[in-house]
Amino acid sequence: MGEMGAIIGFPMYMSVMIVTGNVAGLVTGEWKGSPRSAYRYGLLGVLALIGSIIIIALGSPKVA
Repeated sequence: MGEMGAIIGFPMYMSVMIVTGNVAGLVTGEWKGSPRSAYRYGLLGVLALIGSIIIIALGSPKVA
């Protein structure tokens, strides 16, 4: 990630932690009984985080 590694790496790390926690919650049944709107908001949030990771990856300077 070059010179911006620390600046870009930490938000990416936090995003991956949030996505992993949400997936683990789904797998273990933590979301059981939650309203559909909670699933929708959770899914939209995870998609936003994944999209931001993709945007950061595409915007990072290329290292030769």
